[in-house]
Amino acid sequence: MIKKMGIVVSGAAIVLLIANPGFAVAKSKRLTLEQAWAVCKAEIDRNIPKADHSARYSAGGACLLRHGYRI
Repeated sequence: MIKKMGIVVSGAAIVLLIANPGFAVAKSKRLTLEQAWAVCKAEIDRNIPKADHSARYSAGGACLLRHGYRI
């Protein structure tokens, strides 16, 4: 059962990678940490009030994670 599940998951992953060739390109064009932070900071300043510190921290972490960085 586990072997069949592994084969199905592997097959699905291969199909998804072939179907979405932009995925490999997106990985190579990743922003630097400083660039990602600048983009995220602008987004947070636009959307979240400065008084809501916990929401800004959470949104910043989520934004950086979308760009491939963990804080």
